[in-house]
Amino acid sequence: MRSLALILALFGAPQESGVRSLRRVQELAREVVTRDEAASRSSLEQLREFLPELRVQVFDVSSPGQMEVRAFIVASTTLANATPSTGADEEPWIELYEEAIEAAALYDDGNTEASLQIALCQRLRDEGQLDRARERLEEAVDFFADSVWLPAMYLDLAQIELYAGQYQEADQWLDEAESVLDPELSDHRLRECTLWGLRGQVLLLLGLPDQAMPWFRKEQERASASGVLALDFASQLHMADVRMAQDQWQQAERELLAVLETPGLADGSTIQGQLLVRLGRAQTELEHREPGREPRAAATLRRVLSIGSLPLPSRLSATLVLADSMIRSGNLSGAPSLLANAQQLFDNFQANNGKPADEAGRLASLKSRLLRRGGEGDAIEIHAQLETAWHDLLEDWATSPERDGGIGYLHFGAKRQTVLQELVRLTLEVRGTDQGTRESLEHLMQGQARGTLARQLEAVSGTLDQIRDQLLPERGGLLIYVGAPDGSVGFAIDRQSVLTFDMPGLGEMEEARQEMLRLVTVPPSRFEGDDLDRFLEDRQRAVDRVAAWLVPSSIHHRVDLWESVQIDGLDMLGYVPFEWLDGPGGVSLASKATSYLPSLTVGLRLRELDASNASSTDSLAEFGEPEASKPSSESPEFWLLTSPTYHPSTSERWPSVRGLELGDDDWQPWIECYGESRTAVFSGQAADPSCLEDPRLAEGKVLQLLTHGVYDSSRERPAGLAFAKSDDSPGVVWCRDVESWSVPPVVLLTACGAARGPLRRGDDGVTHLGGAFLRAGARTVLLARADLEQHATAQLMGEFHRAFRDGASPAEALRQARFELRDSTGYADPFYSSLVHVHGLGQLPSYESGSRRVEAKETPALRFLGPLVLVALISGLVVWGICSRFVTR
Repeated sequence: MRSLALILALFGAPQESGVRSLRRVQELAREVVTRDEAASRSSLEQLREFLPELRVQVFDVSSPGQMEVRAFIVASTTLANATPSTGADEEPWIELYEEAIEAAALYDDGNTEASLQIALCQRLRDEGQLDRARERLEEAVDFFADSVWLPAMYLDLAQIELYAGQYQEADQWLDEAESVLDPELSDHRLRECTLWGLRGQVLLLLGLPDQAMPWFRKEQERASASGVLALDFASQLHMADVRMAQDQWQQAERELLAVLETPGLADGSTIQGQLLVRLGRAQTELEHREPGREPRAAATLRRVLSIGSLPLPSRLSATLVLADSMIRSGNLSGAPSLLANAQQLFDNFQANNGKPADEAGRLASLKSRLLRRGGEGDAIEIHAQLETAWHDLLEDWATSPERDGGIGYLHFGAKRQTVLQELVRLTLEVRGTDQGTRESLEHLMQGQARGTLARQLEAVSGTLDQIRDQLLPERGGLLIYVGAPDGSVGFAIDRQSVLTFDMPGLGEMEEARQEMLRLVTVPPSRFEGDDLDRFLEDRQRAVDRVAAWLVPSSIHHRVDLWESVQIDGLDMLGYVPFEWLDGPGGVSLASKATSYLPSLTVGLRLRELDASNASSTDSLAEFGEPEASKPSSESPEFWLLTSPTYHPSTSERWPSVRGLELGDDDWQPWIECYGESRTAVFSGQAADPSCLEDPRLAEGKVLQLLTHGVYDSSRERPAGLAFAKSDDSPGVVWCRDVESWSVPPVVLLTACGAARGPLRRGDDGVTHLGGAFLRAGARTVLLARADLEQHATAQLMGEFHRAFRDGASPAEALRQARFELRDSTGYADPFYSSLVHVHGLGQLPSYESGSRRVEAKETPALRFLGPLVLVALISGLVVWGICSRFVTR
């Protein structure tokens, strides 16, 4: 009856008053947005005074008309959007939205009702009331199942899950949205733009900026073409995020300043505030890296905090970034009040959203940094907050999806890196060096156990005692790095002692690291005369700069005693060839047997797997001598795939893939180390991947692949190997293909760029072929990130095989090979010997010392030598017997 009365009333209601009301409300609403603060306040007051009159007209069902309903909806939603959050259980703006939704339902305007439901849920989301927003949207999805608004609701649900850190759930809602989008509809094309942006955000928050960037570019192109400012601004926010995730702070600042000058960007709007938060963060980072830079970050962030309509999460973020800026600049007096404000905002956020682990960790880490720099606070209490925040982050990390190319959970969002770094530092201060080191390494390994390779190998966290017992030889050491933006921490550990040392932040080191890599991967043969001298000087200067940070003078007295060194933490720092760190006045790592662990947890797990196979292999139980090699007479010990005949399609795709300039004479010395009868060689057209499916391969000792490396940047794991192509096997194999094989304990990848892969901060080396071969059963992999010179590498491997087969560990064999090659004419420069490294358990020998077998080649002369010796011996005996009888007589 009520619906019937409403319909009759609508048809008979006079329209003049409704039109006037609507125009008045629209004018006032426009003034709220576009006029200055005083005028906006006046217009809001007029709307508030007019709303009761409209309410009577709309909800008195005998009189409402279309225009009255629309006027009421415009007025109530305008007031709702302009009403700040009070923290009350039932806030005024929620009531206003509810009344507007009810009015739309009374008028039977489904589209308006759905759009208002979405707007209310977005406001709830922005205020941090995620559970409430999620519940309402899920109900709306059921109610509006056949509505054109369904994709928008799915997208908003995905956004809510992103806010909550539930990346798998966000991906599922995005799939739902994609399934109902119709690109032929203009509105849906705009929704598709939003979907691309959310896809990129999921990837970015998983620490995959390289994977996120293509989605953001698609979003930006569609947004620019659409002419919809809201979409364009959203795409600019996402581009700023990915720039900062890739440490491109100057570019992020430049682009954000340009966007903030865009005509049509309302002063004091939410989107302006979000842009300014990111600008403030970029300026904070740049001021930290460039001490002489004019300070602007604090002013930018204070401007953000003056925006009354700024959503709670953005206000919390701006407050934390401002506190960060002040602490970094040494302004410790103003930071405590900011952190107190941040704590209050966080408590409001937490009341509606459970445990926002990222923000909790960020707040606790800032308190810790303030305390350590001379500020106020209770160290025990702050340490407990950091531990809680870290464990909450680990819970989130444990539920993040597994990906073939890993995830970089500590990559995007410096707050996660900082939580770990501050936890380590404060643990050392609160617990002391001995106990603090033990607890710090346990915290670190709890995170490493969430790495992709660690999950695949079922690795778990360990202890300092386990590290010493299972990974460290008697005269070996371990360098561990915990990187973070504001300063990194290092550990130098051996069986007798633990030393800690400080290093610069990741940003400061990154430029130097990249400069070193750029110079050490250039062949010196490109230069002559004075140019060569300048190049060598520049290269040595870059190497010395990195060495001074990674191996500071405070630990030289311990590191000098080590015969071998293992490196952990390059997933945070980025790749550094430690074999080059041989600067004047510093410790020489080039003279030590060096190997790289994907992570401590993976190293312990590989050691456990190696020990479990001790009965069927020659692996060491406790860094002693292995048992004599007793391979099956039917199983080759050394497997070699070399110089494949490449298919034209492979060379067409990768022009650098052409026949190797190596032949039988180059790899014959390798074979002699094991014996031809114990070697399986596949070359030319026979060097296709199908031969690696032989079940006897897993019973071997060493697999070497001598071929070209290829790279496909569209893949999450971009490094591959080129082989011969057959009906059963492709011409190129990738990491996923490798993981289906069963390989020997030691794998030698003599190919350019086999260790290339995108950086995943917080993951464990799964992005390149080294991780794939460890997954396939290897314990140690030799490989290179850079391009290799063929003939020098062939000689290097010859020296390696001799030392390895004589009982040296892979790391020690490679060390000996480096110095042997440097004595060779033409290959003295480290470029030819120091770009191949050992990944995994590089300190374990596989053979008994001095057990190398050499099978002599039989020649025609040698064939007659045995019989001749026998004839001579018999003749001598006969003569001696005759003579003896003669003398006796």
